[in-house]
Amino acid sequence: MDRRVPKVLDRSSQNGSMLDSLSFLKFEDWIRVKEHEKNDWIIVARKWREENKTRLSDFFTFSAMVPASEENRARVLSNCEWEIHHDFFGKPSFYATDRDHAWLYDDGTKKIVNNIEFRPFVLYRDFHGYKPSCFELVQNFLLYHNAFFEQEEREYRFIDEDGELQKLARIKENGDSQVIEVDAHWLKDYLAANKCFLVRFHDHRRFAKEDVSDLTHRVILQERFSDRYYLLELYIGENELGIQDFRSFSILVGKDIVLPYRTPDRRKIAFLLDDDKKYANFIIDLDENGAPIEATCDESKLSNYFEDRGTPHFLTPVLFKREVLKKYYDEPSRYHVTSNSIRCLDLWHLPFDITEEGLVQVWLGDLGRIPYKEQLHWKRCNVLPKGTITKRRWLTDFLAEFPDPSDIPDPIHRFKAVYTEIQSLFTKKFGELLFLPLSKEDSHAYESLHLPVTEEWNEFDEQMLYLSKLLVDSLNVKFLSKKTGYKINDEINGRKLKQLDLLELFLKKLSVPEKDIKSIISSLRAVWAIRSCGPAHRKGKEFNKLLQKYGLAKLSNRKKIDKLVKNLIQALALIGEHVSRLE
Repeated sequence: MDRRVPKVLDRSSQNGSMLDSLSFLKFEDWIRVKEHEKNDWIIVARKWREENKTRLSDFFTFSAMVPASEENRARVLSNCEWEIHHDFFGKPSFYATDRDHAWLYDDGTKKIVNNIEFRPFVLYRDFHGYKPSCFELVQNFLLYHNAFFEQEEREYRFIDEDGELQKLARIKENGDSQVIEVDAHWLKDYLAANKCFLVRFHDHRRFAKEDVSDLTHRVILQERFSDRYYLLELYIGENELGIQDFRSFSILVGKDIVLPYRTPDRRKIAFLLDDDKKYANFIIDLDENGAPIEATCDESKLSNYFEDRGTPHFLTPVLFKREVLKKYYDEPSRYHVTSNSIRCLDLWHLPFDITEEGLVQVWLGDLGRIPYKEQLHWKRCNVLPKGTITKRRWLTDFLAEFPDPSDIPDPIHRFKAVYTEIQSLFTKKFGELLFLPLSKEDSHAYESLHLPVTEEWNEFDEQMLYLSKLLVDSLNVKFLSKKTGYKINDEINGRKLKQLDLLELFLKKLSVPEKDIKSIISSLRAVWAIRSCGPAHRKGKEFNKLLQKYGLAKLSNRKKIDKLVKNLIQALALIGEHVSRLE
């Protein structure tokens, strides 16, 4: 192979080149690509038509599996004929073998032709013109990966053993044309599990308006292309099919083979490969010269209360920068983060704590229980040991006691608790919620609410938007209007009322002391004002004035949110205190 031109550059340049008519009819562009050898996406089904003023291409590809053996490879590629027909293969049917009309049933799960067992991988569905014909992947392949279909993106996806979202297959459509591509890795993994090849059957046609008979010496040009894993036959001649005014015609038929891996994806058979599992090393201490001391997080090699292996203990604290958590806050659909743990769906769980130095602390042994890919993410944020574990960590993990809520330093935890309580209290007292529930599309505002783990302004803006969405934007205006007799945009003393004004009128109706009303409204108005002047618009002098007004200007972004949230906790608690006293 000539390696002077990178393969990726060679393939990319093909798409932009103008092929001459004979090259076009000889499918030189398509043959050169060798689709069956691709390591990204492999076409497993295709009925695709492309046409311009001078040329027409009509591609058709169908796929099936055969047990992987040298004998089957040789038999499949001994000729270009299709052993199976896409219209019937893989579908249940009845048939008879004798004259007394006794019926037999074929469930469609396999077909033996020329001593080769063919198994379905794609099905071709036809609905007699009532609906467009289409290809479908066999259900067993989708179940193997536990895949689901995303209608909008026209993709099959699944969650792998590490909790990562993977793309399995994608469907491209244009009118009656359709292509199904499968991720090469996950295809070969499935083939390995089934110990099969994938045989792709091809029947491609091309038409050109140019007459190439002089180039073919006015005879039908016939060529054969083959190597160990493909066999194709080409015919070029005059167009006798009467398709528009194209004068030249070619057909390319044959097969190629996609090879399986030697073994399935190792994560699927991890229970058989315990010795093969990878573990990262983490900094746990410093030596006498100040150099970091690292230790594995492999639980089987760590000491515990039952066995001293001469190694660090399972409960050895490991410290990380707060930034390690951002990945999990940013994707609430997969990760659930509380004040002391991260959970990835139902796949893995990692307890943690925040130390007085503001570092994330995890036990060494617990790190070994998350996927290796996640361990590497944590390793990037691993820092030198500093300080000690918190009182809460000591109580929960060593004394098996529940800590006092006041010992939980994260104000977000307390905010969510008070927020839930106020909602429950209003439902009990008024049969209504104070804050309207978030839609499914906005639920991340609650799940992803956290103290900033970086000093980036985009993270600060994001948290301010979440607080506003949860509180001011979600105030139950209809309920407040009913209780106060006023509506949004009604005027009092020449000023149009807004959400917080209705809440203030409501609190006055409850005879809440003016001092408490001022404290409540001020806390909520701070969120609304900063959100409106900062994240929702360009920051400038007004934004800086607001930070000064609410005593936030000299604080870090983390402490800004911390102070605002603590004020909100106090505000919600005050509302709850006064509402609970109502008869």
